[in-house]
This record gives sequence, structure tokens and C-alpha cells, in this order.
Amino acid sequence: MSISMNLTRLVLMISLATLISACGTPGENRIVGSVLTGDEVKRLIGGNTIEGPAGGREYRWYYANNGNVTGVIGRADDDSGKWFIKGDNTYCHQWIDFFGGVEHCYQWYKRERSGRYVMVNVDTDRHANIEVWKVMQGNPLNM
Repeated sequence: MSISMNLTRLVLMISLATLISACGTPGENRIVGSVLTGDEVKRLIGGNTIEGPAGGREYRWYYANNGNVTGVIGRADDDSGKWFIKGDNTYCHQWIDFFGGVEHCYQWYKRERSGRYVMVNVDTDRHANIEVWKVMQGNPLNM
């Protein structure tokens, strides 16, 4: 084989290995099943606190049953806003400051192996999805 053909093969193999490694552990990040219904999301988060990663920091948000949400990102950034369900299966939130104070909507899915959740953005401008590492009963952080 020629040197250029070997080099082409090597570049392809490195590209494929990079792509595979970027996908993470097989199955761990896979979204399974159907989108949660609005009622399922309400039962999951209503009156409870969620936490997960947000831009290299951790967030914690408390969802009151009356549609108010309060939370923190990192140690210093705190905010409040509203959360609600649109249609059959779309969760939306609008914070005063977080996310630029603009309404953003998501569909909730459960991760296959970890049992964690992910909010998949459904806005036309497709903002980043939001990982949910934990759902805690009630408001243990007194937000």
C-alpha cells in the first residue's frame, strides 16, 4: 500500500475513534421510551427539587405546586420564575434572569441506565438540553 493510502486510513481511524469516544459509554446517554407526559412531569417535579449540571456549575431548582420556581446556579446566582406545562407533554419555564428571562420549553425523557432525566429543548432556536441528576422530595434546601 502507498503511504498516502495508509495515511488516509489512519486519519479515518482516528476520526472514527474520536467520534465513538465523544458518544460516551454505550447506552448510558441514550434517551429511551416515550417523552414523559405533562402529568408525569407535574408529579415528578411539583413540590420537589431537582439538581444537575449547568455550564460547569451545579443548579438546584425548587418547583412549587402553584407554578413558581426558585433556584440557584453555582453558589451565588439565584433567581425565580414560573413553570408550566403546554399541551400534552411540553414543560416550559420562564425565569426573571436565568436564560435571559425568555421562556424555554422542553420535553422530559429518562436515561436508560442511570435512571436520570434529560430535558430536551424543543424551542425553534434549540438551546442546550438540561441534564437532571437528581429529584429530591420537597424543598430540602429551603428555597
